[in-house]
Amino acid sequence: MPDAQSIVDDDHWKTGDVRITTAIHRLTNSPVFADMLSLPGMQSKSFEFADPTIEDAATVRSFLHLMRDLKLDMTICEVPSNRGTANARPWKHRLPRLVSFLDKYDSKFCLKALKHWSTYAELVEDWNPETTFVFGALTDNIHLCAKALVHPRSNCNWQDYPRDPLNCRAFHLFHMHGPPYEFVCSIPPQFYFALCRASADFVPGTVEFQKKFVEVVSAAMASTDPHHQVASAAFATHLHHDHAV
Repeated sequence: MPDAQSIVDDDHWKTGDVRITTAIHRLTNSPVFADMLSLPGMQSKSFEFADPTIEDAATVRSFLHLMRDLKLDMTICEVPSNRGTANARPWKHRLPRLVSFLDKYDSKFCLKALKHWSTYAELVEDWNPETTFVFGALTDNIHLCAKALVHPRSNCNWQDYPRDPLNCRAFHLFHMHGPPYEFVCSIPPQFYFALCRASADFVPGTVEFQKKFVEVVSAAMASTDPHHQVASAAFATHLHHDHAV
């Protein structure tokens, strides 16, 4: 497998943006990669990525950086020790596409590790609300989505946003009449449905809006996966307790 920095886009390729040869010791992260490299005889052990939306050079480079940070022992890894360096977790800035890439190639171990890392506040402290919400939705992380809905105000003039008390930077994203097409296409339908229901009753950015979103998305997810019912109820109770205090 080449070094992450050596992956570049090539305008002369007609079938894709990136081509990469995968080494055997990396295959524990994706059974799809493993199957492709287990072809018999002298067949090529390389393959091309042909989807420019999630397989561009930057996303594949993020995947390689993530491989570098993970411990390939099929257990949840610890948070990388290089968190204080300038290059710590460079893959975090490409997470929405990276999550789609990992999901396509059935890399459950990597997705599990990303969900683990997303619980650390320092991972999302410099994200914008849109990126935070999309990543939370793609990884079924209601906690992270709820955090994005009341993302702290920064670099804003409070007087310019009198109707947006908590989240002046993302008001339009979480209003059912405002989200851009790309944002809507990036999130699962249950999460967009919950945004629409919440914005019909409450002003986006408020605590009431956040609570309504959690209630609706939890019910929607529980209707298709009973496992979410207990976890969602516990989180809703925790959220209510936090705001009551």
